[in-house]
Amino acid sequence: MEGFQWQDMSDTGAGILSLDNIVDMTAAKYAVGERVALMGNVRPTESMLFGTPQAVAENVKECLAKTYDSPKSYVVALGCGLPINTPPENIHALIDAARYYGRYPITESRFWAANDF
Repeated sequence: MEGFQWQDMSDTGAGILSLDNIVDMTAAKYAVGERVALMGNVRPTESMLFGTPQAVAENVKECLAKTYDSPKSYVVALGCGLPINTPPENIHALIDAARYYGRYPITESRFWAANDF
């Protein structure tokens, strides 16, 4: 995103930045990950509202794979608000995937293993 100022957002003194689903989390991690924790990026519409539980799990895994080693940490969250008609099974998939892929200690190999949570 041209002109996007993560540094300015970090300068506010916030401890965490909640980032939209269109943000490149890898770029954010390298730009400000040593200054603030990162949060967000799970696709609220494509994955949560219109996706399947498997699509939600894959999206969570993708977000964690990009940010699990962020120096100040990462919090699994949506890249925006939760759409009102989100299927309950997708909400459960989000929670289950976060618990499975985000459990301590996080290892990179977990992201490439079969989905067995």
